[in-house]
Amino acid sequence: MHGAIDLGGTKIEAALLNADLIPIKRQRIDTPKDDYEQLLKAIQSQINWLRSTANDEQLSIGIGVPGVVDKKNGLTLTSNLPTKGRKLRQDISNLAGQDIPLENDCRCFALSEANDGAGAGYKKIFGLIIGTGIGGGICIDGKLSYGFNNLAAEVSHIPLPSTMVAKYNLPLLQCGCGRTACYETFVAGPGLSRLAQHLAEVNLTAIEISARAEAGDEKMIHVLDVWVELCSHMLDMIQLLVDPDCIILGGGISLIKNIEQKLLAGMKKVALDNTHPPHLLLAKFGDSSGVRGAAMLPLLDNLEE
Repeated sequence: MHGAIDLGGTKIEAALLNADLIPIKRQRIDTPKDDYEQLLKAIQSQINWLRSTANDEQLSIGIGVPGVVDKKNGLTLTSNLPTKGRKLRQDISNLAGQDIPLENDCRCFALSEANDGAGAGYKKIFGLIIGTGIGGGICIDGKLSYGFNNLAAEVSHIPLPSTMVAKYNLPLLQCGCGRTACYETFVAGPGLSRLAQHLAEVNLTAIEISARAEAGDEKMIHVLDVWVELCSHMLDMIQLLVDPDCIILGGGISLIKNIEQKLLAGMKKVALDNTHPPHLLLAKFGDSSGVRGAAMLPLLDNLEE
């Protein structure tokens, strides 16, 4: 068996996976948001639950975390957890009495889908999660590619194209990262809602916008079309910078009906002439892909110490 922990801003989910990396048992607890020591205790309790449930004190366990894990100094930076300036991996490993590898949750998603997932058979894959935020990961030959600052695939914080800002008179909003007018402000799930407010003066969730567009609401069809255009520019940026064989979509936005076909058509409109678009695929393992990737961390020689 294998263990995995998904450390989120509101919940800490532990998952026990069988030999085929399929989750068989899960447990969720609330995330302590204000105190680092309480956060460590909560993570330790989930590690203990995994070991007890598996009846294995040496169970291999990996953890997916939101934010950036610095491979050089071990520091972990997250926007909604009290980990700033802390060596989270070292502290967890000391408490557990064994090495517990940590990785960005979106990179865990990419790792999972690159190995027997939707990306099986492709050399270079880009895993892209579009949900409350936007995150990604790059795998080459089934192994994660990091970059000098472990920032590879952080496309959410690239600025929106000025042509799109001008075309739709988009407001320049501050992103959670502190910058202004990042892709995340209008392409993530809440960004789609902001787009509906800006273009149609309605307050709707991404799911409601998609449902109304599918039912024939012309205003919501227009909102969704503009969102697809924006997202297509972001995907084109990925192709220009990374040139992956395929892009694998995950997160709530990936549930929009025929989203991969819509985005592929949008990419073809903005791509350079005489280029071949990457294959756009939906995640094979869905919501389980993140914990599956986290469980793989101790199994693969995939971490730069």
